[in-house]
Amino acid sequence: MSAALLDGWQERLAAETTPLPGRFSVVSLTPPTALLDASHEELRAAIVAVSDQAFGRPTLRSWDDKFTVGFLGTLRRFYLVADPNGTLVGWSGYRARTIAGERIVYFTSSGLLPHCQGSGVIPSVQHLAIAEEAHAHPRRTVTLAIRTRNPHAYRLATRTFPNALVVPGLDGSVPAHRQALVAAVASWLELTDVDPCTAIARGAYPIEGGLYREEPRSGEPAVNDLFTRLGPQDAILILAAATTAAP
Repeated sequence: MSAALLDGWQERLAAETTPLPGRFSVVSLTPPTALLDASHEELRAAIVAVSDQAFGRPTLRSWDDKFTVGFLGTLRRFYLVADPNGTLVGWSGYRARTIAGERIVYFTSSGLLPHCQGSGVIPSVQHLAIAEEAHAHPRRTVTLAIRTRNPHAYRLATRTFPNALVVPGLDGSVPAHRQALVAAVASWLELTDVDPCTAIARGAYPIEGGLYREEPRSGEPAVNDLFTRLGPQDAILILAAATTAAP
């Protein structure tokens, strides 16, 4: 997708563009269901093409489920990420709900082309979403939730909230005072088999052949060890908050 074409989609979607570090930018679709208009078929195809490259495998089947009112209608925002040339290189979307007095922000779908990974783009997008939710709910602790089997996502959570309690810990356990929240978030996300003591979600990715062609690994052995506990279709439900109430 060319820079001019991406700019054209921004205008046709009446979407807001926000600059990101490294001369990247993000286009925020509100409402996300605007993406379903028949005139945006080419844009949807471009998102699938980027997704295929990001995961290293065909992803059209999963996007057939995502390009629906049932999925996009649950999102607060859907973001399109552009590189310094204006080319589409990634996407992200999130849901939000207040649970147990905390504003939970759940990124339900994110991806970035491999050559852009590690550039701080996704953390910047998450900070943008968290700032929006904090502004809208100033009396609530904003908690980031991520369902993943990617060790890089765990490292991302610790970078997004460097002074926060991130659960589960590297020992694989969830502190007792956060287990009820893990269970409540899992229920909201309709994850039916989550152990609140470990935050492992069994069968979270019932995808033939697995989610990734090659399982990702981070540069931190302790983080990688945390993810070696997962079965081939499992995930970890990570929760990270700027502040956390004491037990």
